Amino acid sequence: MSEPIRLTPEQQAMLERLAAQAGKPWEEVFRDALASYEHHAPAINGESPESVHAAMLRLGLLGCVTDAPSDLSTNPKYMEGFGSRAD
Repeated sequence: MSEPIRLTPEQQAMLERLAAQAGKPWEEVFRDALASYEHHAPAINGESPESVHAAMLRLGLLGCVTDAPSDLSTNPKYMEGFGSRAD
């Protein structure tokens, strides 16, 4: 794939505007957009999208808190005042 990518003037303007808003070079914004498209491609192609649980596992976000109680919902101390209004 050695052919250059051609954008319409409107697409170029959009890319420049998004790059300015993000404070990043347009090339980085374009790469980010491409990576985002790749991430969502399974849903676009009719496949099952990645679940939140699978994404959190992939990103290493599950089990990343080490200095907290194991289950806040089972200790009445942590549930005190839950659901009450703080007026």
